[in-house]
Amino acid sequence: MSTSINNNLERIISLSNKIVEELNNELENFSDIEAKEENSKLVSLNIERDTLIQETFNEQQSSNYEQHLPLINQVVALDSQLLALAEKSKLALKNGLLKMKKNQKAADTYKKY
Repeated sequence: MSTSINNNLERIISLSNKIVEELNNELENFSDIEAKEENSKLVSLNIERDTLIQETFNEQQSSNYEQHLPLINQVVALDSQLLALAEKSKLALKNGLLKMKKNQKAADTYKKY
């Protein structure tokens, strides 16, 4: 059982690192005006990660985790990083929407004349 927890935690860390990389790429290549298509790779990585997290933490007793604290702490640190990147993505999308609305208002105004 301990090996299973260890393997799952290592896989969660690996998936988290891939998600961080994907989110960073998305932010670097983000165009405010273009609508971005859903990144299916990012979605599938998140689904796999969530499944592993549920599998790892739902079936075990908390006493089994003590020997895996370094890996768990690494998962927590990556979660914090993912939350920060998600917030950046949210702000970038919000700014993009505001710019699109302003552009649409300007276009509508010019159409009137």
